[in-house]
Amino acid sequence: MTAVLTDDPIAARQALADSIAGELRGRGYFLAHLESEGQALIDLEWAALLAGRVLGRKTATYVSEVGQRVAGKVTVVVGPRQPLPGQRSARDQLAALCGTLAESA
Repeated sequence: MTAVLTDDPIAARQALADSIAGELRGRGYFLAHLESEGQALIDLEWAALLAGRVLGRKTATYVSEVGQRVAGKVTVVVGPRQPLPGQRSARDQLAALCGTLAESA
């Protein structure tokens, strides 16, 4: 996840939403590793909702400690509830991704 350097929280959230939407279009999911506590997870969830609006799809945000290698961090995956054309469902992609993350842990 790329940090956005701005003092405007609305602009930062919109930039994150644009990044999430781009990842959803490109590979079907957005993956981030965040602090388990704090504002970053809340901001990401709001940005995921905005990204869904951009794509015309509802999004789902999954938070897990699978693949965690640093104390206090969680893995966050955002996917569309209905697959975009030519992509697998978010549930299928999440299952495959969690398997990959678990193997690397």
